[in-house]
Amino acid sequence: MNLNKWLLPTQADNDDNDCLNRCSLVVISSYFKKEWSDLADRCLKFISSSAPIFVRFPEADYRNTSGDQIAGIWCMKAIGYDIDIRNLFFAANTMDTSVGKWKLPIGDFILLRVLPLWIRTLDQRLSFLRHIADICLIWLAISDLLYYRISDDGADCNNTMVSLMTCNRVQPTFISRTVWRLWKQYSDFEKRLRRYHRKEALANPEIAEWLIEAANK
Repeated sequence: MNLNKWLLPTQADNDDNDCLNRCSLVVISSYFKKEWSDLADRCLKFISSSAPIFVRFPEADYRNTSGDQIAGIWCMKAIGYDIDIRNLFFAANTMDTSVGKWKLPIGDFILLRVLPLWIRTLDQRLSFLRHIADICLIWLAISDLLYYRISDDGADCNNTMVSLMTCNRVQPTFISRTVWRLWKQYSDFEKRLRRYHRKEALANPEIAEWLIEAANK
């Protein structure tokens, strides 16, 4: 496992820009595997301490935190972790991480991606709304499968998988169960995760294996 100076997941070339996302993947997979570790504990503490203004890694600028970094944190919130998260409609992402210049001050629109997860964090009296919100899971799965037909990049597979898995296991509905089952069957998610997190890409193969184990638990 490649770790940065804060002992959090990073790339082998010390690129920390996906640290926040990797930390959420570690926590989610550890939760569903029912196997906790010191690494998962550090990841959870980092995410909790950076809330509600999340950053890609300690000391980073919150203005370049994109939607794909936030998605996993909503999964953690739906699971039951007490995290103060307020990014429902948009993630900040108004600064280009590569050149440090401002982009359009709109951010990433994430509502459709996280709506089913947000509903699961509300009062139980409103839980019936998940039967409506879970329609978004159909869009999430189809868009991922279409993207896979165009590119074998597994980047979106990470967040799609943990979102569908969480909604399948936390207050599941007929839609969430069906979408999860069909997506697992047709997405080649194991191949895609292993490719994305492969050592040759300077990534951490362990994360792929933890996610696959969690999915098949």
